[in-house]
Order: sequence, then C-alpha cells, then structure tokens
Amino acid sequence: MKKTYVLIGNFGSGKSEISINFALNARQEDKKTVLVDLDIVNPYFRSAERKDMLEENGVKLHYPIYAMTSVEATSIPPDIYSVFIDNVSLTIRKGETLGLVG
Repeated sequence: MKKTYVLIGNFGSGKSEISINFALNARQEDKKTVLVDLDIVNPYFRSAERKDMLEENGVKLHYPIYAMTSVEATSIPPDIYSVFIDNVSLTIRKGETLGLVG
C-alpha cells in the first residue's frame, strides 16, 4: 500500500534533515521511496543539496527548479505530479507552514 508522509514546520525546524533520514531509512527497508521538497518560502536548507547522496542510495528526489540558484521563485516543477501516479511505496513531502503542501 502506498503511503505519503507530509512534514510541515517553521523555517529552520529540521524538516529537511528529518525527511532525508526518513527516506534513507525507508530505502534500507527496501521500499521504493520518493522525497519531494516543496520548500518554496524562504528555504534555509534544501534537500537538493543532498541530491547525489540520495540518488546513490536509491531515493528519487523532486525539488523546485530554482533550488541551488540565487533565484527565489515560488515555482514547483511539473514532474512532481508523477509522485501521485507512479507505483511508489513511500512518498515524503516537506514544506514551509506558509508554503504549498498538496
């Protein structure tokens, strides 16, 4: 059965660190896992900073297209829709309390 976990919290509350560790632990249990970073309001730390490490460990990562740039725009890439239709065991989404969490 597909499960979706949503982590919501204030700026700098640790959502990214918890999400990354949660995703890595799920992969250790051999669950097909996707991490969706929806921090689009004043992101402090983005999961995109750990993209290579996550993907080396089998975690698919979706993140805002402007992550890791100097551009701050409230933009969500269209491929995030795929997490709702793909055959994934576990989806982890995180976002600011004022951001978009669908």
